[in-house]
Amino acid sequence: MKSGIFLSRLLLSAFLLGGSVSQAVAQKILLLTTNAASTSDELAEVDAAYDNLQNEFASVLANPEEITRLSVLGHPDAISAETFNTPTGPYDMVIVANANRIIDPSNWQVLEQALTNRWAEAMVFFVDGCCDEASLEGNIDVMIGALNTGTMSEFSRGISEVGSEISLNPDSPYALAFESVGIQQGGRFTLIDSVPQLNVLYSGTMSIPQVAQLGSSNMVYGLTIPKAQSNGGLGACVFVMMDTFFFFENVWAQYQGKIAPAFLDAATSATGACGVPEVSASFDKSDLHLGTGDNGATLTISLLNVTPHDFNNLTLANNLPTPLVVAGGAISNTCIKGSLGAGEGGNVIDYTGFTVPPGGCAITVPVTWPNTDAGVQACRSSPSVTNTITPGSDFLSPTGQINTPATASLVCHAPDELIVKQPERVPALDSSKLALMGAALTLLGMWALRRRQRS
Repeated sequence: MKSGIFLSRLLLSAFLLGGSVSQAVAQKILLLTTNAASTSDELAEVDAAYDNLQNEFASVLANPEEITRLSVLGHPDAISAETFNTPTGPYDMVIVANANRIIDPSNWQVLEQALTNRWAEAMVFFVDGCCDEASLEGNIDVMIGALNTGTMSEFSRGISEVGSEISLNPDSPYALAFESVGIQQGGRFTLIDSVPQLNVLYSGTMSIPQVAQLGSSNMVYGLTIPKAQSNGGLGACVFVMMDTFFFFENVWAQYQGKIAPAFLDAATSATGACGVPEVSASFDKSDLHLGTGDNGATLTISLLNVTPHDFNNLTLANNLPTPLVVAGGAISNTCIKGSLGAGEGGNVIDYTGFTVPPGGCAITVPVTWPNTDAGVQACRSSPSVTNTITPGSDFLSPTGQINTPATASLVCHAPDELIVKQPERVPALDSSKLALMGAALTLLGMWALRRRQRS
């Protein structure tokens, strides 16, 4: 592939349940096959294999009827953009299968657009290189061209084999999901070459003499292209298997009940190839006390990435709730690249073009509730505030993102109000009472004066 690949093997977690793009088990599946009613009909045994494929994936859906099958790929112009967005769509996963017959090149053009533009979160190809040169040129070569253009890869056609041994790549990040499948050998197939090792899911035998003659470093029976690597993070995640033999009746019992769970786990679990980042937020305390110097907190914005791939070109815009502002002090950031802005006294934390590595990263920003007249008034009138980051508007990833809002709350405690006790007021006397009091005082004074004169 054109971009560098660094993958580490992580244990696959259990399915997460529910939630749009938030990594639920696939809820709607579109199955596209080549057994069209035309002169290019597939053989009866192939049609039966397609029935097994359909039943296999329907069995793991909450509603088995949420799988739509269109047997049209042998017809020119049989599918279009509307195929992926009909009233029964949009689809979480699209499965493309052929065996003996050719998928019309016009339909490959549409499938390439579906890859490039992510008309479904995941696309799974069971494309058979059986059984002649026309099939190779009409299916394998055209599919490789669609993969290269749609996902920005650089694959090439390898050799064709019959009944060769197949081995699971233990270094694949998705190996654990496929351990129970246990494919030992393929049917009649054509391998893909020039696949980076950690995109290899299944390898063809390396003892084939033609491998050395071709100077090939990798002959691949199954491969993965995670969403983070597909068209710069804008494309669908992709799984390719160069065979459909395990759906045929003579071997079906060996694989029944194993194939669909493996692909759904590897694609749609939290750590799967269609994995997306998640944002969360928290404060280092729950309460602030104005007037005591305890009016600051640290906001931590965490970006979760449990996949083995970098997520690139993310955007974050966190608008602090009024009256919080960015405080002075160090800002910490363990994410990669990008431009981070969080000016002291401002209320916006802005981060563009950054990368979240495997394991995730975090941004910590000191914030304060101003100990001003306006801040105290806000504390008394609205003592609780919540910092909210809304994915889809405040947090964006080209691969998509888990759309659960990230919230963190603070409660403000205002300083006690100073209460001064006022002296009790003496009731005022009216003028008539004042006149009587004045007269009484005059008489009292006259009496006291005469008594002194007598003495």
